[in-house]
Amino acid sequence: MFIIRCIDAVGLKKALFILSLYAVRFEARSNGEDINTTYLVVDEERREGDLRLAEMTCQGTFAQVTLPACPVCEDKEDICGHLVFDAAIEYF
Repeated sequence: MFIIRCIDAVGLKKALFILSLYAVRFEARSNGEDINTTYLVVDEERREGDLRLAEMTCQGTFAQVTLPACPVCEDKEDICGHLVFDAAIEYF
């Protein structure tokens, strides 16, 4: 499982495009009022290896960040180890 935080509409569009290339299941979560609170939780593959391929593509496209608390595992005290990606990397 990995998480993509969508800090703007461009990042959301890039994330949705990447995830459409692979047979993975993802869920969008938000507070419903602000795009800055939107994140995608990618947690299941429909074809073997697609979850890992989607994760590797996101590693090349988005910056990996460390959050004080995982948005999925907020109630846990331990570090969960879920990868969290943030803003898109600009290469040019």
